[in-house]
Amino acid sequence: MLEEKTQDLMVNMHALLPLIVTNALNLLGAIIILLIGLWLSGKAHLLVVSALSRTPHFDAMLKGFFGSLARYLALTVIAILGAAGLAVGLALQGTLSNLAAGIMLLIFRPFRTGHKVQVGGSVGTVTELSLFWTELVTDDKVQIIVPNGGVWGQPLRNFSILSGDSTSGRSALPDRGRDRARPDNRKSGRHRRSPSTSAR
Repeated sequence: MLEEKTQDLMVNMHALLPLIVTNALNLLGAIIILLIGLWLSGKAHLLVVSALSRTPHFDAMLKGFFGSLARYLALTVIAILGAAGLAVGLALQGTLSNLAAGIMLLIFRPFRTGHKVQVGGSVGTVTELSLFWTELVTDDKVQIIVPNGGVWGQPLRNFSILSGDSTSGRSALPDRGRDRARPDNRKSGRHRRSPSTSAR
């Protein structure tokens, strides 16, 4: 019972990990946009104030007013750009999730090219792992494209990793082949003459 709960927890963690990575990237992007906006608004304020300071007899209170106006206009433009970027990010959330899952698959590598695996209801041989999808080919030569989010977030069965296939890096040479490849000392000794026999 405890093992089943632990396995379910691990599956849930694997499913949530791409979502966590995606949200972390969105949060990092928002912080970067905020810092850039504050820096640009400060620069706009200083630029307007310094430009108005070159004008003779210009009211000092108006300098501060127009400087603040430039600051908040810059912040407004940055906020609009940030909102547009957030909308694009939400529209591409599935793509970013597949990208994060693809990175996880490349790091942990639960399968390799040539392995026969089952993901969900799809069974096939892995032919390609890209950043966004995994390509499988069935025994009937049917191509299956599975998004990486579906591969990472579901239980995966690998039929090749312990089967001794050549694709898994294990030797497929049978015992008979190794016996043939090994020289037979007994047969080779029949054609050799011992030093005592040749001396006679």
